[in-house]
Amino acid sequence: MKKFTFIACAAMALAASAQTFTSGSFNYNVLSEEDATVELVAGDYNGKVVTAPGETVTYEGKTYTVVAIGDGAFKDMKFTCGSGTIWLPATIQYVGAEAFSGTFVNTSNTTIQTQN
Repeated sequence: MKKFTFIACAAMALAASAQTFTSGSFNYNVLSEEDATVELVAGDYNGKVVTAPGETVTYEGKTYTVVAIGDGAFKDMKFTCGSGTIWLPATIQYVGAEAFSGTFVNTSNTTIQTQN
C-alpha cells in the first residue's frame, strides 16, 4: 500500500506541475520540456473561426512540436472552419478520446485530414 500511495502522490505532483499556455487560438499542455513537445488541449473555441494548429508553437522563446490533440479538446464545440477541411499537422501522433465528439463545424462537407 505504501508503494501505491507514493506512486499516486508522485503522479499527482507531476500533473500539478504541468505547464499550460495559450498561443494564438489554442491552449497547450507541455508534455515534455526535454523533447519540447506539447498537446493541444480543451479551450473555449465555441463560435470562433478556428484555423489548424501548426506543427510547432513558440512560447516564451522556446519552440515546441505539437504531437497530440488532447482528450476532449474540441468536445461539443461549435466553431467555423472556412475551408471545409480541418487539417491536422503531420506531427500529430495521438488524438485523444472524444477529441472531436459532438463537435459541430459550421461548413459543408467537412473532413478531418493530416497534412503530409
